[in-house]
Amino acid sequence: MDLHHTARGTLVLTDAIRQYAEDKFQKVLNHHSFGIPIQRAFFTYGIERYMQKFTILVYASQIKVRAEASTKDLYASIDAAFSILEAKFKKYHDLMKEHHTRSGSIKNHVYFEDETEIINREIESENHKDIKEAMLPPVTRASKQIMKTLLLEEAIMKMELSDEPCMIFKDERSHNLMALYKRHNGTYGVSEVVEPS
Repeated sequence: MDLHHTARGTLVLTDAIRQYAEDKFQKVLNHHSFGIPIQRAFFTYGIERYMQKFTILVYASQIKVRAEASTKDLYASIDAAFSILEAKFKKYHDLMKEHHTRSGSIKNHVYFEDETEIINREIESENHKDIKEAMLPPVTRASKQIMKTLLLEEAIMKMELSDEPCMIFKDERSHNLMALYKRHNGTYGVSEVVEPS
């Protein structure tokens, strides 16, 4: 398993802080990970508005789990973030157990990626490009993700664990492209992408 430590801003990352975070992580893995195979973990330490911030990003076999906490003390932030991580591992374990009892067995899915899953479209027409660019904020971050075939319940579970605001996936039942997003009131919205007729 790979562990990566990153200090942001003016924070000085000492060996004692690293060791404390690694010890807490090992304790979580030994007692609260429920056998989830962890591949990589990223620990990010920083200072934001006079608060000590600690973020954990854990990559497991098919999930990404993120937990963060900010307090006035870095050690307290580390403790709080690992408490959140424990709760998310437990929630994932309970969801998988519930899924197992509902379907009879947990299916192992094999995901294939082909050219049809990578969608490149022109968003704006040339006639309205100047107007839209003036009204829209600039894109400051772009990322690529592998298209996954999931059930809606699995997609919601992955979103809850990763704290992402939205997710695009291929629905396992209808084989249509779906956009799942978190609404401001805490519920979820789903949009199905269809070809124009």
